Amino acid sequence: MFWPSFFPRILVSSHYLILFMYILALDIGKRRTGVAFGDDQKQFVMALDTIRHTKEADLINAIAVIIEKRQVKRLIIGLPLLPDGSQGEQARYVQNIATQLQAKTSLVIEFIDERYTSFVNEAQRGADPDAASACAILSMALERK
Repeated sequence: MFWPSFFPRILVSSHYLILFMYILALDIGKRRTGVAFGDDQKQFVMALDTIRHTKEADLINAIAVIIEKRQVKRLIIGLPLLPDGSQGEQARYVQNIATQLQAKTSLVIEFIDERYTSFVNEAQRGADPDAASACAILSMALERK
């Protein structure tokens, strides 16, 4: 059986299995943060409960708990750029949170432009809009893989 050497593998009952990486995507807001969970092999995306927070420290701690509990190895955060592609106040807030998360979790953080995720969410009326945005962010990241 041909098996590329760059794929991680495990021998189980004489079958090789590809290991996958759990991914967390965030749509960070000042009071609510949407959360989506998935993996990079099966490319499934699942909304988790939106985190409601009033303090940055509460948000950082809640995300750190999810990362540890779900064994997340990759963190993707939506970056809310302005229509012209520049960074405004919200983008700077998100980058500040990302810096704190990176220090607390040691994960490398990837940003994805979230300017157009609201159009994706239009089709998901009735769903939690923050979680739907996080799912859209994760889906876009998986498509780029």
